[in-house]
Amino acid sequence: MFYGGLINRMNKNNVVILIPSFNPSYKLISYIDELINRGITDIIIVNDGSKKECIYIFDKLEKKSQCKVLNHAINQGKGRALKTGFNYFITTYKNKVGVITTDSDGQHNVDDVIRIAKELKNNNCNVILGTRDFNTNTIPLKSKFGNKITSLIYAVLYNKKITDTQTGLRGIPVDVIKKIITLEGEKFEYEINMLIYISRNKINIKEITIDTIYTNKNIESHFKPIMDSLKIYSVIFKMFIKFSFSGIVSALLDITIFTILVKFIIYGSIQDKIFYGTIIARIISSVLNYFLNKNLVFESNSNKREYKYLLKYYTLCLLQMLVSWLLVITIYKVIKLDEVITKELVDLFLFVVSYQIQSRWIFNKITKS
Repeated sequence: MFYGGLINRMNKNNVVILIPSFNPSYKLISYIDELINRGITDIIIVNDGSKKECIYIFDKLEKKSQCKVLNHAINQGKGRALKTGFNYFITTYKNKVGVITTDSDGQHNVDDVIRIAKELKNNNCNVILGTRDFNTNTIPLKSKFGNKITSLIYAVLYNKKITDTQTGLRGIPVDVIKKIITLEGEKFEYEINMLIYISRNKINIKEITIDTIYTNKNIESHFKPIMDSLKIYSVIFKMFIKFSFSGIVSALLDITIFTILVKFIIYGSIQDKIFYGTIIARIISSVLNYFLNKNLVFESNSNKREYKYLLKYYTLCLLQMLVSWLLVITIYKVIKLDEVITKELVDLFLFVVSYQIQSRWIFNKITKS
């Protein structure tokens, strides 16, 4: 019995609890006391510019030997508070397996925090997410609907199904912390940026179902449903928007070069002009599209040799042209839809497919770390 209890305590002592906090209630003190009573010995609290009336709470916490309080002079957002805590963790603790992030508003009970801590110790190469069950009746309808929509969009764009993309209860290994600390985002959108980085770099994620707690209609939460949701969705769609921009710029270059070649440079029959003009314009515009996608859209790493990227990219280009031609011919013959409209619909479909292939197979890792 003593041996088992010692192992459990050692498991908890191998992690650090990080709590970003803005204008907390007195309940934060009892919450941290319960964590300490359960064997947690290292807790970082980031006071993110709370009002003067809350300072006594942080003063009481700072007197506890297990706690370290870091202060922001002004409110900077949850993302910045997490980064402040991560930075302190990296520079201070040398023998810990990682950090458990938890919210200060009472949404995560201590039992679940302890479960995540044990799981992180046992699987220190995984990111552990404490996910809420959004099928229960205790979840407000707007939260249930919003999270399911966000999870669906995330799965489509990043090929990773995550039940609760906005959970604040996360177990993060030290090696991952060193990579995500420089990601963009100062507020709630930083947590989505974390997940995008983790998914795109194929870091393992393990989900653990946790209790769903909404007290007093969750009035202590500082999440602004409209503004913060817009920021989160702007992050989720950011890569696809940049991909669309890259496609538009490349298409404009393609048609410009084609027009110049056919109208002023290439001589011969109209068939020859169109044939050679199409090939030359497509080669030049595809080079621009390749570099825009690699460096601006997907921010892919440079560990591979350039020819590997080029080989994959131009293989996709050739297959895309072939499939486009076959589909346009087939659809036109079967349903007699106008060939121009058919091509536009087919190319729109292939554009989305191309995004998925490029993000998952060609440029499937990002450089930011």
